[in-house]
Amino acid sequence: TTASSSPTFVGYSAWGTGRWRVCPWPIFAADPDAPQARPWQPGETLRIGSLGRLHPNKGYDILIEALAMVNAAATPAMPPYRVAIAGEGADESSLRSLAADRGVDQLDFVGFCDTSADFLAGLHLYVQPSRREGFCIAAHEAMQAGLPVIVSKAGEMPLTVDTPDIGRVVEVADAQSLAAALGELLNAPHS
Repeated sequence: TTASSSPTFVGYSAWGTGRWRVCPWPIFAADPDAPQARPWQPGETLRIGSLGRLHPNKGYDILIEALAMVNAAATPAMPPYRVAIAGEGADESSLRSLAADRGVDQLDFVGFCDTSADFLAGLHLYVQPSRREGFCIAAHEAMQAGLPVIVSKAGEMPLTVDTPDIGRVVEVADAQSLAAALGELLNAPHS
């Protein structure tokens, strides 16, 4: 028995392996007063963003490859866009080089962000192209801000982003899948 202010749920395994016990651990509690993102308006630059350390697990190299594909397939319907990554890490230099090599000039590395709610409220779309995730609080904060999200099938994210109204789920480490989702939403920014 463990002491907890949360209820403990006890059940039995469907595989006949005995009792199991689950004690909920709330890692994210929605803030009803969190700043809300404003919808994109024609004539504006569409602002896409991501929060995370600059590390291979976050998949920002995949994002850069996808952005190069989006740029190569740009249509007249696509509004101008910028992507801001808020985070720090040892991979910043290599990510900047990759973006330059691929001709992706819409990307801004904005450094550490101590006010994620304000950063997210300034966006129109959130992207989390992770190779590995657990719960991904940042994607949940983005949804709390009213943003559509594009997430990879890493960790818990595909369980939450379960309808097109919430966003799109793409394959892990798949730049083509990510480019397709970005292109779809960039070509129809009101949907």
